[in-house]
Amino acid sequence: MYAGHVRDGAWSCAARRRFVQLALACAAFLPSTSCQGRAAARVMGAPGASEWGEAFDDGIPVSTYKVLKRLDHDSTAFTQGLVFDDNGLLVEGTGLYGQSQLRRASPDDPSKVIQKKAIGKKYFGEGLTIVDEYVVQLTWKERKAFVYDKESFARKGSFSFAYQGWGLARHKEKGLVSSDGSNVLRFWERVPDDASDQDTGKSEDKWWKETSSKALQMPDGREVSQVLWRTPDGQTVRLDVRLNELENVGGEVWANLWPTETIVRIDAQSAVIKGWIDMRGLRDEALTLAQQKGKQVDVLNGIAYRAASEESPQMLIVTGKWWPLAFSIDIVASQHQEASTPAASKTLSVADTCAWKGFPEGASARGEVVAAIPSSMRDVAEIDFGM
Repeated sequence: MYAGHVRDGAWSCAARRRFVQLALACAAFLPSTSCQGRAAARVMGAPGASEWGEAFDDGIPVSTYKVLKRLDHDSTAFTQGLVFDDNGLLVEGTGLYGQSQLRRASPDDPSKVIQKKAIGKKYFGEGLTIVDEYVVQLTWKERKAFVYDKESFARKGSFSFAYQGWGLARHKEKGLVSSDGSNVLRFWERVPDDASDQDTGKSEDKWWKETSSKALQMPDGREVSQVLWRTPDGQTVRLDVRLNELENVGGEVWANLWPTETIVRIDAQSAVIKGWIDMRGLRDEALTLAQQKGKQVDVLNGIAYRAASEESPQMLIVTGKWWPLAFSIDIVASQHQEASTPAASKTLSVADTCAWKGFPEGASARGEVVAAIPSSMRDVAEIDFGM
């Protein structure tokens, strides 16, 4: 979601301070805790299967991925949403003020845009999905969603909401589920056609209406607002849960956990976490290619899932903001093992934060989820960033 403060393609220390203030709003080192290792498990089946790998101490299974094919992706696209249309093509929503677009491309080569529409200079595009004959796209701070004809991209109308727009996915047959940059999923129902003037597009706020919201839950029903996060050099911090781009995968909600390299699998009815998917390695590969061309990348963001049919096989594609690559992947069980969570020694200082490997150039929190933290256990010291 967040574009950050970029100067000449690089992040200054001051910019990273502001970024980390957003990304680690409540960050502090934790005392030593023990946890079971993430045991190796068999390769999993297609999304929607009942078993996704072995669980560790918070009862949440951990999976990873296998790259099936590397695909070219437009490195100018600040990807905010990605979805397959009924014809098997990718529809992508991009962000940034003055650059936000609605696009269509082939999944064989997402870099070649075959159709596009600018959404307007005053709007920052966010997540999108397709329901019936419409593409629905959120905006960030403007708190407005646009409704387009899914074939022509002609704008048919809009509706408003009372919070920031981040991710969006189809829910059930005609509903929507959205994220707002917090640990909450919001559920929307379609307004009956006879309650709005949808044919002319003149009706505001009568397309979908929010009917409920649910905070992310542990398997035992406790609310989750933070995760325990381990950096590549073994430090452990608490990271606020910020659900970003969403996708409906086999009836589950999959969410990018901003600004990390983790996807969260969520039960669409209860908001219970069903698993973590460790996506480490993809951003590094995209970054290496981008740097060869003097460019930068941002976070992992963008999940598109196509179920298997008589005409086409199942397909799962992921990418990120400004990434020159997209990846067709399969989900497999994690082979990573750890004996315990290392002890934390001190609170992050401003200097530590700017030098911390967890936030390199390109603004992504590198590391892995160790465990979900129930909100009842939230006891975090605030960091003074001197701002």
